[in-house]
Amino acid sequence: MPERPDASPGPGSPRGRRRYVTDPLLGTLAELQTIQPYNALKSYLCPGCNQEIRARTGHLVVVPLNHPDERRHWHKACYSRASRHGVVGR
Repeated sequence: MPERPDASPGPGSPRGRRRYVTDPLLGTLAELQTIQPYNALKSYLCPGCNQEIRARTGHLVVVPLNHPDERRHWHKACYSRASRHGVVGR
């Protein structure tokens, strides 16, 4: 696994701490962000279940450090399942 970047607080980071995980889709180091319902202004498609994450629904965003344009919005349960078992296909 690549070396973890500096964990200094950043804007928008939950409680001032960044959380790093392995992206279930790409297998690379990524930042995990929690999106609160009041900040969820748009709808997204969850890659774990291919279902809509509606606006005003709390969810997670996985932002690959080497590919920030490949960020994905996940239902919390779908991300949890994928982080344990991986995702087949894309």
